[in-house]
Amino acid sequence: MDTNRQFQSFESHCSNVFLCHQDSLQFVELDQLCDGIEDCGEEASVCQAKNSFEKTLSISKLTVLGDTARFHYCIPGLGNMERLAGSCVKETFYSPNHPVFGAISSVSLTLPNTTFSCEHAFGEAHVFLSCTGRCKDTTCPLDLKSSVRHDSCKLKGTFLTLAKRQFLTAVVKTENGYENMFFLCQNRNCLTYDKVCDLVNDCGDNSDEVNCTN
Repeated sequence: MDTNRQFQSFESHCSNVFLCHQDSLQFVELDQLCDGIEDCGEEASVCQAKNSFEKTLSISKLTVLGDTARFHYCIPGLGNMERLAGSCVKETFYSPNHPVFGAISSVSLTLPNTTFSCEHAFGEAHVFLSCTGRCKDTTCPLDLKSSVRHDSCKLKGTFLTLAKRQFLTAVVKTENGYENMFFLCQNRNCLTYDKVCDLVNDCGDNSDEVNCTN
């Protein structure tokens, strides 16, 4: 559903309304929406959600810019959309190596203040959500007790820096700077989080997909 066109504010003499079609001027008053009467041909699809917000929310996109990430959601039903409005909170995800000198090892997340099914979350979205306890019936795929040291896995084009002020770790250079967020495969390969729980055997031994529920 295109949430950009669900609400439209007109002049003061007109209340908020639901626009029937993107290229149509026809609309339905909000107090008449989901009243069982089909006024514009698509009310049924808007009002059909019978499950709770937590069960129907899915991740449609994840935007990561440096050390910040914002989740974009797809939810059916006007009531569910209203429940989402204003309910997002900010939380910080820390990699097992945090802090890492000169590198990004934590991400500030904007996400719903609830738990929900993560069956439609993949890659970084699945890692961030499951490891911050937002996913129902899903464990974090990362081994939070195992730090990525400079010789933990086979990586090309890496640089060395200090982690936790205790040991050397590997970092890679990206367009956002140096990063230190890796998934440790059982065969000593290392992956970035976008390749974890993405339904693809990126490690080569499938260890990046074993603990995933999507």
